[in-house]
Order: sequence, then structure tokens, then C-alpha cells
Amino acid sequence: MSFIGYSVLYLNDVQLNAENPVKNLGEQLLKVSGELGTVDVVTSQAVFETKIDKKVFNADQNLTSRGGNGLDLLRQIPTITVDENDNIQLRGDGNVTVLIDGRPSSMPANQLLRQIPASAIEKVEIITNPSAKYDPEGVSGIINIVMKKNKMKGFNGTIDTSFGYGIYPKSNSTVSLNYRNSKINISSNYSFYYGQTWFGGELERDVLLADSSWDRLRSDDYGERINTYHSGRVGLDYFANDKNAFYLTANMDYGTNYGNRLMNYNNVGAGEELVYRSQRNGEIQAPSFNNVYTAGWQKTFNNPDHTLFVDLNYSNMKFTGDEWLWHKYYDAFDSLTNTNYQHTLDATYNQTMLGKIDYIWPVNDSTTFEAGFHYTQRIADNDFFSESAGDDEIYSTDTNITNHFRYVQNTFAPYVTFARQFKKLGAKLGLRAEPTLTLAEMITTNEQFEQNYFQLFPSAHLSYNFNDFTVLQLSYSRRINRPELDQLNPFTNYSDNLTLETGNPFLKPEIIHVNELSFMRYWQKFNLNATGYFRIINDLIRRELFYDGVYTHVTNTNLGNSFLSGGDLIMTWMPVKGMRITSSTSVWNTSTNDPEVTNGDWNNFIGMYTSLMGSYRIKMAGAFRCGVVIRQQHV
Repeated sequence: MSFIGYSVLYLNDVQLNAENPVKNLGEQLLKVSGELGTVDVVTSQAVFETKIDKKVFNADQNLTSRGGNGLDLLRQIPTITVDENDNIQLRGDGNVTVLIDGRPSSMPANQLLRQIPASAIEKVEIITNPSAKYDPEGVSGIINIVMKKNKMKGFNGTIDTSFGYGIYPKSNSTVSLNYRNSKINISSNYSFYYGQTWFGGELERDVLLADSSWDRLRSDDYGERINTYHSGRVGLDYFANDKNAFYLTANMDYGTNYGNRLMNYNNVGAGEELVYRSQRNGEIQAPSFNNVYTAGWQKTFNNPDHTLFVDLNYSNMKFTGDEWLWHKYYDAFDSLTNTNYQHTLDATYNQTMLGKIDYIWPVNDSTTFEAGFHYTQRIADNDFFSESAGDDEIYSTDTNITNHFRYVQNTFAPYVTFARQFKKLGAKLGLRAEPTLTLAEMITTNEQFEQNYFQLFPSAHLSYNFNDFTVLQLSYSRRINRPELDQLNPFTNYSDNLTLETGNPFLKPEIIHVNELSFMRYWQKFNLNATGYFRIINDLIRRELFYDGVYTHVTNTNLGNSFLSGGDLIMTWMPVKGMRITSSTSVWNTSTNDPEVTNGDWNNFIGMYTSLMGSYRIKMAGAFRCGVVIRQQHV
């Protein structure tokens, strides 16, 4: 006989047989064995978790979460790439929506993630085929950054700092302070980022003119930028009782951007001999301000999964680019012929208001119902001023390119989803309705362009569990890609005076049908996650170019249809305790067809991305981890 905390008691001469199957042992006393020793319960959360409608990357299980910023963390996540200019792509597609705690920000995602330390991120949700609950914008899907919630009582704080050096240095430092008791939680942090980057490229352009002659241009450019960002955040959580919580947060960011750029244009003859050349220099100062304010209420019912969530979010971003340009022209003998000067002020203001009501009702252990209403208003205002001068350096206003453009979009979105688990088969169905009202205004010329439309966005997710270690998933959703501000603004951009870009206020949004099939298999030391996907894109938005003998004109139009197919393969191997090796490979192919542009032919674009990451945890008095990352991309 035995029990936890007592010595084992052995009883002799107890015999049971068919004739005597029961024996009364009477009262027996167990002796206390002494005090129990300390019991350590240690768990290790998986780096990747797969759910019916998303994949979850747990940041604490990655080395980068101990240093660097949010972009550095994204670089380590399979299927996500961040290039040298900090552009974020999912499966090779830059048209991805990035959310912070489920909410959008008026500040560009890469700029915001530069200011967030990786150690402040709890997990990253990769939603390549979102359900009807989520905003359907973003062709390749949604990346949702979930921030850590400090639950330690009392006063505590952390200091994080990181430094890196490639071609240029960069650093990021953060101080966080937090106080919590049974009723309130007050949090604050301050971050400072410094980074220097470069950009550049080369272009060869040969154009056959109407008189059967050729215009041959050879150009190159090189630029550098110095970026600094100050970011501050304060937050208050009030826990009225076990079932009601209220919160307020405020984020304030200030950034500076100083840069220069040099562009060389060489016009050559048939033998590549120089005919004439020009050189364009530019210097820019571009401060930015960003503010985000959030208020919300979360109601929990008797079942902790039964919740009502109300969230209000307001954000604004102001960017001002003050740029000075001078363009020098030389003849074939490299003698300076004349110089033009230009000064531009580009003031951009973006405002986003988001209101959400989300209700989750777990009907029983196998059935969940969700419903909600989302309202989004986006306001974009761009005021562009330009003045030019000749050799005399006397400036006058460029009335033909000075413009003021304003765009307002209102979207109303009720939705419902229903999830049910039938033993091994799971299903989640949803429907979202979105009436969208848009108004584009050319304030300079007093013109208006109104475009309203209504769209339905169904979603369906199916999951079949062959056993506890093998899962097959199939999903479909309908999504939308709305035009960006610079694609709609009908005024011409003259930042490159040989390539003129003009927006199209009549652009229609792209409609995307997304289909995915995923297979997951888990072994004791090896995991495999394979996904294949196929997208159909209608009313494809693409750049349209034409040449008038001097300038290349660029605009945007709805060209036709496109198909995108691809696959991901993620493999994780844990050969020994504490070691984890993860490889990720993504391949994709885009096929585009439009009778007016391709004459019925299909244009194909093939890309591939591979990465290999490894980490090893050494148990010491504290904890030490080391790792290596190898990445390669082919396009």
C-alpha cells in the first residue's frame, strides 16, 4: 500500500483464491515519509503550432527573441522574407497585411517593426488563408504580431539593447517599466533605433522610335539613408472583476530620415559611344510622426472561452519630405551645358479609425459560433509642392505638378463563422459582407472621383485528423486587394524626370480566390509541414508603360487575370535533447495573361526561397543558447 508523502506498507500472508476472493484487511496506518522535495515541472513549447486557420510561431523559442527588433525576428520565420530594404514578403509576395495585436497601423509595417524589440513579441500568427472574421485585404495573407502581456505583480522593468554592423551600423535599445496589482496594470516603454542603409541599381533601356531610329539609355543610381526613431508607449489595464477588463494605450513615435541620391544618365549610340549625359543629385530630410490610441473592453462569461470584445483604435501618421534636386547636362565632349534646380515639399497625412465588436460563443465542446461587426475609415491626404530654377537659381512655382490629393474610404463589415468538430473531421465556415464607399478629391483642380462597391467574402476550412500525429487541411477564401494611394493619384510624379508616374483614380480592386491544401505529420524527433496553394486573381492591377520620344510614362490599370501556384515545405529535426534544426523551402509560379498586353501569351514568373536554421540549448546555472541561420533566395 502507498500514497504520496507516506512510506510504503507491505502486508504479508494475504492470499486470495476462488473460494476466498475477498479479505478484510482492517484499519492500516501509513507512516509519514517526511517532507516532499521540490518538484520541477519543465515544458517546452513548440516553435511552430498549426491550427485550423493559421500557423503560430512562438517567438520565445527563437534565438532572435533575445536581441534585435521585430524585423530581425520576421527574418527567422519560415515563408516570411525581409529584404535588404526591409520590405516584408510572405511566400515571395509583398502584398501582405501586417497587424499588431489584430489591429492595423497607419505607420508602414516595416517602419513600425524597426521600433519594436523582438523580446517584446510573444508570437507571430501567419494566416495565409484567413477566415471571414479577418479583414480580407492582402493577397498573400496576414501576419499578426502578438505582443507580450506582462502578468508579473509588483514593479518590474527590463532593458534590451542590440547592435549590428553590415555595410553600415545599426542599433536598437528599449527600456520597459511595469507595475501590476490585482486591479490595475500600468506599462510603459521607450525605444530608440539608429540605422544606415544604402540602395541602388542599373538600367538599360532601348526604345525603337517612329522614325526607325533607336533611343538608347544607360543609367545607374546610388543612395544612402540615415534613419533614427524614438518610440514611446504607455498603457493602463483595469480589471473591474474576474469577468470584465478595460484598457487604454497610447503610442507616440518620432522618426527622422536623412538621405542623398546620385543618378547618372548616359545616352549612347549603336556602338555604345556616348552621345550626351546628365547627372541628377538629390538630398532629402524627412521627419515623421505617428500616434496610435486604443481603448477596449473585454467581457468573459462563465465559460472562459465565451467572450465579448469591443475595441476602438485611432492612428495617424504625418510624413514630410523636403528634397532639393539639381540636374546637370553634359554634351558628348563632357562639357556642362546647363543646370536645372528643383525643390519639393511632400506632405503626407494618413489617418485610420477602426471599431470592432467580436463575440465568441462556444456552444459546446465541439461547436463554436462567432459573430461581429467591423468599421474602418481610412483617410489619406497628400499635398505636393514643387518649385524650379535654371542657371540663374531664381525659383518659380511648378503649377503643372503642384497638387493636393485626398482619399477617403469607409468600410462596413458584419461577419459570422461557425466551427464544428465531428470526431476526426473539423469544419469552420464563414461569411463576411463589405459595402465600401470611396471618394477621391483633386483639391487643386476641384475634381472628385467616387467609387462604391459591395462584396461578399466567404471562407471554408476543413481539417481531418487521421490520428494524434497526422493532420490534413483544406481551405478556401475570397479576398480583395484595393489600390494604394499613389496608384490612384492622377497627378504626375516627377521625382525621376525621365520616368513620369501617374495614378489612375478609376482603378478597380483586385478580387482573389485562395485555395490551400496542407499536410502535417509529427514524429518523436522529426516534424513535417507541407502546403500547396493556388490563387486566381481577377482585375489584376499592373503597371502600364509607354514612351513618347523623351519620357517613359508609367500608370496603373486593371490588365486582366493572373494565376499563382506554389508550395511550402517546413521540416524540423530534433536529433538530441536541446538541439533543433529547421529547414524551410517555398516555391511559387505566377502566370499572367492579358490580350492587350501579352497578345494572348502567358507570362510566367518563378521564384524560390530556402532557409536553414539551427539552435542548441545548453543548460547551465542560467540558460545559454547558440544558433546559426543560413538563408538563400532565388527569383
